[in-house]
Amino acid sequence: MATITKRGDTFRIKVSLGYDTEHKQIIKSTTFKPPQGVTPKKAEKLAQQFAFDFENIYP
Repeated sequence: MATITKRGDTFRIKVSLGYDTEHKQIIKSTTFKPPQGVTPKKAEKLAQQFAFDFENIYP
């Protein structure tokens, strides 16, 4: 499951991929910047959709 954190006008998205052989958690992250002119609620929904797509990139 992805974690979405609002940072100013962008969103940080972090996805856990499990653990490696040394029991350290593997995390991939990216930043989503919504298009200009969208409402805050719409920006949050776009970030959630982007997080869902980003999460499904990694099996």
